[in-house]
Amino acid sequence: QNHWLDALYNACAAGYSCGVRLVEEAQREPKPAPPRKPQRPHSIFDRHQVFDVERWRANQERIFGRR
Repeated sequence: QNHWLDALYNACAAGYSCGVRLVEEAQREPKPAPPRKPQRPHSIFDRHQVFDVERWRANQERIFGRR
């Protein structure tokens, strides 16, 4: 039932002992990456407000009596 497998294995072993090797697939040159645009430094305040400034100032005035 496994004559094909036996024949393939024996052919591979015989070829290897004679110095036959598989041809390697040609390596492709990687595409160069597109140039990156220089970016300005990010700030956590750029996209959203971290805290409520008006509420913070109102609490400062309430607690410390100043603005």
